Amino acid sequence: MAPAVPEIVADVLTAAEARAMLLDDAHGDFGKIPIARLVDHILTVTEDADWPVRKAALAALSRRYGFAVRDGLAVLRSPARGAVLGEYRTGRVAQGKSKDSARPYVTALASLAPLRTSCGCSDFLRSSLGLCKHGLVVIERSAAPRVPRELRRKLYPYQVQGRALSLPRAPAARRRHGARQDHAGHRRVPRASRGRAREARDPDRPGIAEAAVEAGVGRHDERLVDAGGPFAPKSAIASMPTRGRGSS
Repeated sequence: MAPAVPEIVADVLTAAEARAMLLDDAHGDFGKIPIARLVDHILTVTEDADWPVRKAALAALSRRYGFAVRDGLAVLRSPARGAVLGEYRTGRVAQGKSKDSARPYVTALASLAPLRTSCGCSDFLRSSLGLCKHGLVVIERSAAPRVPRELRRKLYPYQVQGRALSLPRAPAARRRHGARQDHAGHRRVPRASRGRAREARDPDRPGIAEAAVEAGVGRHDERLVDAGGPFAPKSAIASMPTRGRGSS
């Protein structure tokens, strides 16, 4: 937080000094919005004003951003073809079937430097700052990094628009059989054979059941075998406590 400005020098602050102090005051109050963009906007709309007016303008924008967070405002629709400038549909994410809870507004972003927005809400029409809480939501959205659609399809081939990333399911033929494979390539034990130890798929490497037999372990604890992994050393398997050798 910037130190308080004495009233004697408040009216003689240069633009650079006022900008530096506004940047310091705005730090951490506007989420992911570039605060330099907002500060430059404040200096533009309050060009002939003194420091108290500029500080009050920053406080007003901070309150509006807080209202946007409180109301859960979000961008419901963006301009076509991934454009940054254009008309956005903003509002509260609807919960339930009530249409009134969404509060949709058309908010336009005409320019980023200088910052120019417009909105159909009553707050924008009454304000002299040229920014409402919907406009702040749009500015925050425009500051997010964008990935071109064609590149996004290559990077995330299994992502469906509007849904979370989902990986392809296993073929139906594999799902019908009891034996499946995990991500490490090991064969999963069928449901009907869960009493047996897991075996490795690779025939060149000894499965854990065979390693246990070679190590002289009789009735080995299968939970410890699973914890040891399919390629656990034979010495480690032999040192495992077993139910057949004095284990309680």
